[in-house]
Amino acid sequence: MLREISVLARLNLCNIYGINVFLNNKDKKAKKVYVALSATILFLVALVAVYVGMLVYGYAAIGLGEVIPAYLIMISSLIVLMFGLFKAGSVIFEKKGYDILCSLPVSSKTIVIARFIRMYVENIIFALVVMVPGIIVYGFLIKPAISFYLGGIIVTFLVPFAPMTIAIIIGALITAISSRTKYKSIIGAIIPIIIVVSSLAMTGRLSAVEGQLT
Repeated sequence: MLREISVLARLNLCNIYGINVFLNNKDKKAKKVYVALSATILFLVALVAVYVGMLVYGYAAIGLGEVIPAYLIMISSLIVLMFGLFKAGSVIFEKKGYDILCSLPVSSKTIVIARFIRMYVENIIFALVVMVPGIIVYGFLIKPAISFYLGGIIVTFLVPFAPMTIAIIIGALITAISSRTKYKSIIGAIIPIIIVVSSLAMTGRLSAVEGQLT
């Protein structure tokens, strides 16, 4: 079973972020669009990294350095959850190619695990974008013990699991609900947006309350 999972996971990872399609695509226009989109995403990643660094610096400057690790974990988890809500349905419950895979001597459990690994790899990148600059700035300002960095590395790779699991459960519910309606695509898109906006509103409210308390 491990060998089957390994093979399927490698196949899924071959086209992570559409890299395989880009490398084998003969359409120059499509490649230019992909490059432009990738450049935009990298720019947004840089903005997130700068924002995290400024956030850490700000909290350290006002003497709230002890809450920074928890905030980094919260931000990482929220980002993974948001993207996971939009990706869970298309990755875990994707029907495309499922019939072909089912015809092979592999179980449905193996297929789901392989897809979960792909989703984890995609989400660990989001976690790294937040955690790495945060840990670097925190380390430069607070100068914690070496154990902090070791713990930070371990926590960074564990962060995606909880929000991913929540996203998959919600994704399964959304798929079940939308599949019973006439407008599957619209409902499948609207529900994650409502959940994401509600989560951001709740996070902002909690931050405001905490700011008043401090």
